[in-house]
Amino acid sequence: MSSTIGFIGTGKMGSRIISRILQKYEVTGAYNRTKEKLNQFPSLRQYSTPALLAADSDIIFIMLTDDNACSEVIFGEDGVLSMIRPKSIIVNLSTVSHKFAVSCSYALSEHAVHYLDCPVLGSTVPAEQGKLTALVSGEEEIFNIVKGVIETFSSHVLFLGPAGNAIKAKLANNLLMATNFVVASEAILFLEKSGFKRETALDILLNGGGSSKALESKVDDIKSEDFIPQFTLNHIIKDIRYGEDLCNTINFPMLSMASALQIYNIAESMGLGNLDYSAVFKSFRLSLGMKK
Repeated sequence: MSSTIGFIGTGKMGSRIISRILQKYEVTGAYNRTKEKLNQFPSLRQYSTPALLAADSDIIFIMLTDDNACSEVIFGEDGVLSMIRPKSIIVNLSTVSHKFAVSCSYALSEHAVHYLDCPVLGSTVPAEQGKLTALVSGEEEIFNIVKGVIETFSSHVLFLGPAGNAIKAKLANNLLMATNFVVASEAILFLEKSGFKRETALDILLNGGGSSKALESKVDDIKSEDFIPQFTLNHIIKDIRYGEDLCNTINFPMLSMASALQIYNIAESMGLGNLDYSAVFKSFRLSLGMKK
């Protein structure tokens, strides 16, 4: 593939994904609102605006926080759309709302720009290892053009059809992950309150039928209560709200989602929003008046 690649968003996930891409492909340059975060890639050209990056790129990968950040970068003043070339490809790795994904795809198609949703499953560690799961939707012909690049940071790639479908899948995954960890946290603290040590409680639950990847991946957080952010609690709240919006659109009430959102909101009100989402465990413990 001889196309030029640009990257927007060099935060915790974006920087790791760029590192994986660079092992096989050349990346022309990158843009990040906080310019200091670009210094970790001295070989890349640093662009002062998304527009200038778009003017030099055939394929643009974006990894940002939410709808607002993506909208500003793509459609805002000095945004990608102001200087992007026709037939260019935007691959959005961000977890956005379903409404944004569909409307963005439509708006860009009117400018002869191709758009793929490509949210990923996994956090910073699998990103470093190239073991993310990539969920992709949009035009299949365009997906095939960029599939090789996506495979540099993903061990599993699923093409899911029309634009917006990948976002549906990502939100479903994150809703399951969020509610799963809430119940796991309650079960651990229930056993502690019943007289078991935390390590014993974990041993029981990790080896039973109720175990899960969500629990398995957060064992160290539960033991130490450091909750070093890989996927922040604020971000899981954002994703649950996007899921709630989608459920309302398709008239699908999801009671467990509503309960989980309330629980994560309580954790955020305790000042835990910038910690890993697993800090909801700490919010339960504090609410119950239990010692560490």
